[in-house]
This record gives sequence, C-alpha cells and structure tokens, in this order.
Amino acid sequence: MVSTVVLFPTISADQISKSPGNVEFSTLEEAFGPDSLGIIIVKDVPPEFAQLRHRLLSYSSYLGNLPEFRLGIFLCLSSRNDN
Repeated sequence: MVSTVVLFPTISADQISKSPGNVEFSTLEEAFGPDSLGIIIVKDVPPEFAQLRHRLLSYSSYLGNLPEFRLGIFLCLSSRNDN
C-alpha cells in the first residue's frame, strides 16, 4: 500500500494581522488554485480563537434560517460576481 502525504500551504496569524490583504499570491494560488483542495492552514492563532470560532459558527444556523427579506441586510451586492 502506498501512502500519500499532502502538505497544505501555511501562513501565520501574525503575518495576516501585520499585513492584512498581503498574503503572497503564490501561497493563495497553491491553496486555492485549480489543482488545489481549497485549504490553507493558519498557524499561531491566539488562544481565544476557539471561543470566537464557536460563537461565529453558532450564528451560522441562525443566519441560514433567516427569511430572505431579513437576510438582505447582510448582503454586499457590490461583492457579487454573477457573470
């Protein structure tokens, strides 16, 4: 049996916070390009991250069950790409 090791692109949370929007294109391409799995690893996250992630994910169910007329206030139409 042959086992395969997959290495995912990795960036640090510190790199993101010091320079938001400035992750190297090659890293993004490796993570989200046509031959990728769409995964990027963020390391060295602050300890409170787990609690914040839990809170955010708990809101996803609430958001997903909102009626469409209420959901509209959260949409950013300028960010859509409807080709």
